[in-house]
Amino acid sequence: MILGPYPFMLHTAAPQAVARRSEYRWEQQDRIGRKPARQFLGAGSDEITMSGEILPHFAGGYRQLDAMRLLAGRGRPLLLVSGRGDVLGDWVITGIEDEGSEFFADGAPGVIAFTMTIAEYGGDRGGISALMSAISAIQTIARLL
Repeated sequence: MILGPYPFMLHTAAPQAVARRSEYRWEQQDRIGRKPARQFLGAGSDEITMSGEILPHFAGGYRQLDAMRLLAGRGRPLLLVSGRGDVLGDWVITGIEDEGSEFFADGAPGVIAFTMTIAEYGGDRGGISALMSAISAIQTIARLL
């Protein structure tokens, strides 16, 4: 899976679980003398939560979370492509959590567990602006790593 310029794989941050939640908007309509009915307003946004591990001594290094947080802090939608090559559209990072364990003598964690939550942006962006944002983000991440 690739989010913007960031590839999720063994050499960066390997997801071990990916959960997707889809919402559908049904607004309740009150009616006189009858139970309320529901009116379908359309699909809501999707949310994906992925969790996994970073093994900094094996691959990826300690800067993976810095790269994720840098992308999140830019405040821009990112193109999401699944591991099968499906283009899933623009998504935003809404949360990142991490926890270190199995510490070395110098205090550095040998294993870093992470959870990232992303949400669908809404689809009103695209074309050349999306491409330019992706190129800019790739250059930034390349400098960081």
